Amino acid sequence: MLTVGSKITGRAIDLDIDGKGVVKYEEYVLFVNNLLKDELAEIKIEKIKKNIAFGRATKIIEKSKDRKDENYALGSLDLYHLKDDAQLVWQKQVTKVNLEKILKKSVDVCDTITDSNFYHYRNKAVFHVLKESTIKLGLFKEQPIELIEVNDFILVSDLVNQLINKINSSRIENSQSLKHVVFRVNDKNNVLVTLVSDKKIFKGLHELIEILQAFKEVVGITVNIKKVPSVIISDESYLIYGKNELTETLGNQMYYMSDQTFFQVNRGVAKLAYDKIKEYVNKDDIVIDCYSGVGSIGFYIKDKVKKVLMVEIQKANVEYAKKIKEKFNIRNVKIIHGDVLLEKDKIKDANTIILDPPKSGLSGNFVTHLLKEEFSKIIYMSCDLKTLTRDLRLLDNLYDIIRVYPVRMFPQTTSIETLVILNKR
Repeated sequence: MLTVGSKITGRAIDLDIDGKGVVKYEEYVLFVNNLLKDELAEIKIEKIKKNIAFGRATKIIEKSKDRKDENYALGSLDLYHLKDDAQLVWQKQVTKVNLEKILKKSVDVCDTITDSNFYHYRNKAVFHVLKESTIKLGLFKEQPIELIEVNDFILVSDLVNQLINKINSSRIENSQSLKHVVFRVNDKNNVLVTLVSDKKIFKGLHELIEILQAFKEVVGITVNIKKVPSVIISDESYLIYGKNELTETLGNQMYYMSDQTFFQVNRGVAKLAYDKIKEYVNKDDIVIDCYSGVGSIGFYIKDKVKKVLMVEIQKANVEYAKKIKEKFNIRNVKIIHGDVLLEKDKIKDANTIILDPPKSGLSGNFVTHLLKEEFSKIIYMSCDLKTLTRDLRLLDNLYDIIRVYPVRMFPQTTSIETLVILNKR
């Protein structure tokens, strides 16, 4: 019988949605960190719940051909140990398995969309401030969970790593007011830096400004006031240098962003996904773009459709979407500021709806609305496979899945983006 702290030897028969190796041992199913399919390992048991247990591979006895030689201990690189091409296969497989498990029918899943750029792809990254006497930026270690200093993060650009190094080596006194530093980088290698603090003015601020100003690529610095522990960026920002604005280009469309706006963190893969969406709309379509952000999808497809109705609740996103519309005199786009459910009466007479919700997915009431309105086509862009499968199960009463595209938006991680095309039955 298993006990917490005991060690066993086991072989993984699968790699699950959370990147854990699945091991069967006696009457237990074990989910094991740092273990790949087909690997034999020494496993330390960390938690037991009825016939399910959780553990960690402490020694790999037989390695998978898909394991990388080097390893990273960061929680934000929780799938780094799996080779890059194998990550594409894993995402396709877990997408198919999880959809079929919930929908209880066969689902044809396409190959994973990727631009084969597996490193330095993030155009936005959040670094946390360590509780030390001087300001040090870092990320969370996976095991044990603790914040550690980081000077070279493989998912951000060389420029951001230079900025991190400079801050970490400058020995600026830490008053504990500064909580996070957020870097946004656009396609022109310009940087907007946001200092997230519990105060507008804090000890070390002027030194940080001097360091950041020395980089010609830094076009703006803001201080954002942290209001809720669980939320990084609030709606209260103060400009302290340059401008609180970046432009970003995807295809032929340019976008504006601030420190508070949302934009996909992987511009290369986002473009491929948006190109795929374009294939499923046509010149006669009236499209509702829900959770539209700054309009990254809606503006991208505007030339392919008759009309786009964007619905977005976040004020900063709406302001920049309106700026894009006015700047480029875009006439077939209407922008609505509000909740998608509360604004449903303003978005009738459309035949296609695009959904790009947060990780929580769609509310039950909104799914009911979708079933009532009976759109001819639903295009669902999801950043969470678990909530996606839940929503698709509800939509299955009226809609057929035409295509499923796994999208490798976040290489080296277990985060999963999925594009699903549904037609009314």
